[in-house]
Amino acid sequence: MEVLSMKLLVTGVFQISDFEIDILKNMGIEIFFHKYEKDIVEKPHIYDGIVCNGLFLWNDIKKFSNLKFIQLTSAGMDRIDIEYIKSHNIKIYNADYTYSVPMAEMIILGILQIYKKSFNFFKSAEKHLWEKQRNLMELYGKKALIIGTGNVGRETSKRLTAFGVDVIGVNTTGHPAKGFEKCVSINDFKNFIPQSDIIITLIPLKSDTKGIIDKKCFDIMNNNTVFVNMARGGIIDEYELKCVLKERKILGAVLDVFYDEPLSIDSEFWDFDNVIITPHNSFVGEGNHRRLFDIFLKNIKDFLNKKNPDYNL
Repeated sequence: MEVLSMKLLVTGVFQISDFEIDILKNMGIEIFFHKYEKDIVEKPHIYDGIVCNGLFLWNDIKKFSNLKFIQLTSAGMDRIDIEYIKSHNIKIYNADYTYSVPMAEMIILGILQIYKKSFNFFKSAEKHLWEKQRNLMELYGKKALIIGTGNVGRETSKRLTAFGVDVIGVNTTGHPAKGFEKCVSINDFKNFIPQSDIIITLIPLKSDTKGIIDKKCFDIMNNNTVFVNMARGGIIDEYELKCVLKERKILGAVLDVFYDEPLSIDSEFWDFDNVIITPHNSFVGEGNHRRLFDIFLKNIKDFLNKKNPDYNL
């Protein structure tokens, strides 16, 4: 491998180990640490590369005049100036498949909590009551629409299929995607909403996806639909979701993300007995660091070797 000197800034969101530091140093990389991303970075112009999450929300990327490489610890890229990145030929990589496994597992958990009425069992347990629930539901034989056929979508499809669920994936053109037997175009996905028992949003937030799950989508969902949002709050019309939940027009919702975070203490979402809320927490798992470092190591090797990787724009 061609070894080039590189000044790399690592923020506190990536807890790098001594062993991993040694690997990078042996590649000719000089490492600097910046614990809190909200703090202003001193001498930003000296860094060639950065490992971060939301650093550029508080630090002007234009001041990092020598920047050539960015490794994000997040899957989403909606908190960074992509046009600036493109125009300055900066290579940027997201976390790729890092969080796919824990997110897929959380999706299955949320759906099953609604189908198996976990809330009721928890309430009974608190009161020490032996109360059976007679109207539980099965995953087997249901139909799921997964909007987004990337890494999380693929892992979710794999798990739902194992439960005997019929899965359809939604992507930009309806092109074949690994882990999906059938895919449809984002332009046609609304045609498949009425017959879907489970609808899961996993697409990135962009100008053309903001509010894509709108009133029309919620109005044509069937009474047994479980709606899952693990993407970004801005993907959906939250007001319209509240309306169908209030009127019991859908079975329930599993929500890990919201338009405004943290979710307000006064939000109506807290009060629904058919909504599972997690605080943007679905990505957490003990295997994340290993997966993220493996991804980062490959990316930085490719960068130093001047390869043309599939960086994520």
